[in-house]
Amino acid sequence: MTALQALKSASWSLEATQGQVSTGLRISEASHNAAYWSIATTMRSDNMALSTVSDALGLGTARTDTAYTALNSTVGLLSDFSAKVILAKDQPDNRAKIQTELDSLKQQIASIASSATFSGANWLSTEHPDNLAELSVYKTEIVSSFVRSPEGQASIGKTDVNLIRTSLFNAGGGGALQADLRSLGDIGGLRGQVLHEAGISGSQNFGFSGPVTIGDTEAIRFTLTLDEGTHAAGQTFNVVIDKALVIAELGTSDGQIDTASEMQRVLQAALDDIGAPALASASGGRLTIQSQELTGESGSSVALALTETIGGLAAGLENPLPPNVRDSYARADFFFSGPFRIHNDVEFGFEIAVGGNTPARITIDRAMVDAALGTTDGIVGDPAQLAALLDHALGGQGVNAVASGSSVSLVVDDTVHPNAGARSTIALRDVTDNVGILPDFDLMDVDVTASSADLDNYISGLDGMLKKVMTAASELGALKKGLDLHADFAKSLSDSISRGVGQLVDANMDKASTRLTALQTQQQLALQSLQIANANPQSILQLFR
Repeated sequence: MTALQALKSASWSLEATQGQVSTGLRISEASHNAAYWSIATTMRSDNMALSTVSDALGLGTARTDTAYTALNSTVGLLSDFSAKVILAKDQPDNRAKIQTELDSLKQQIASIASSATFSGANWLSTEHPDNLAELSVYKTEIVSSFVRSPEGQASIGKTDVNLIRTSLFNAGGGGALQADLRSLGDIGGLRGQVLHEAGISGSQNFGFSGPVTIGDTEAIRFTLTLDEGTHAAGQTFNVVIDKALVIAELGTSDGQIDTASEMQRVLQAALDDIGAPALASASGGRLTIQSQELTGESGSSVALALTETIGGLAAGLENPLPPNVRDSYARADFFFSGPFRIHNDVEFGFEIAVGGNTPARITIDRAMVDAALGTTDGIVGDPAQLAALLDHALGGQGVNAVASGSSVSLVVDDTVHPNAGARSTIALRDVTDNVGILPDFDLMDVDVTASSADLDNYISGLDGMLKKVMTAASELGALKKGLDLHADFAKSLSDSISRGVGQLVDANMDKASTRLTALQTQQQLALQSLQIANANPQSILQLFR
């Protein structure tokens, strides 16, 4: 029995070891080690998926490289094209010959765009039926990674390629080398505006009413209220002009004021004597008292009430004249030049400062236009719509935008900025957009020999085209580098997974081979022992006979 058991044990171990040697695996099925087998099986599946992703990455890299190479070539040809148009401007007699060269460059560029195809994909010559400027999204996707979340869920990572940027020629228009509809023109009259306006300090005018003589017991008395306004009570001063003041200021002895100029000198002296922050001035027969806005009140105004006169006369102070400037707030106006449209990737902005505050940068895009006007087309069609858009954009700045006829006005909101008069300011400047000068022609339509050819427009438009192509090339270059990094990582990850699985389930072939030899020897010895054990009973039976 012992020999038989030894033989069975050796045979079982030999079978297991032979399996390891023949498969190279220490754990080849779940019964060997369920946990390790499950992990290894999952990781092998991931590795197969990663291999497929690597193949897809290779395809994406090839497509990107094809488009990138074509764009680089286009940059060079487009630069040559621009140089020849500039030459055509300088040499009008040679334009026919130059046009022949331009036509050749056109064909080369068109050929590059149409040939930049890999596996049926062409990112430079697209077939969308709509103008690309009208689209918010037009893209293709490239597989870039395989990911398994901590919860065990597998997913494929993808990278977007924006065909709106890479397309040179599109069936519906809007490619980088075609007319661009996104130009904002003069932005309804805003472009180029440098506005700086302030309110007017409060003042009151008076008509000088002729000479007046102030006797020893007489005086001109009045109350002067400065800087009363919508948001301020103002300050009141009691002003007295008597004979002594007139003599001291004019250097006379009769107390007589003969001219508006003399009244201005006396009036200013009276204001200074009591510390009233106001300025008196005279022009012709007109007297003016103007607030210096130093009372600490937010208003800006002048209000005078006579309490004593010289026989009903007060050297003109009894004779107020319009205008009476009171609580003036800054207002900036500009003329609406015409409708414009903001496309999906276009925005414009400007810098605005109110009441001497730090300037704020305001940016307006398509979403804001549609939100402010309740539309979906991005069109600003008239002064009222532009005013509504600016009013929406300037929310929180303390400025209201209103339309009047063909003009748009920006008015300081006194509830936000209550300081009136010269302290109320509004400044608008640096109106820019993010698209700059855009071509209004197709590259294939450039003809320097045409009588209507505007070469300056061609030159500026071609510069805009070149910038767009260079931008597309730089974006694809960055994408290409990213895909190369993804591919390298996928290869490294696959190698790491293979090593990890091997450490879990691979057999040690040196140990397994040595053990196999030992078990074979053990099996032979056990077999011989069994043969000897089987022979011994026969010998005992022979003795009994």
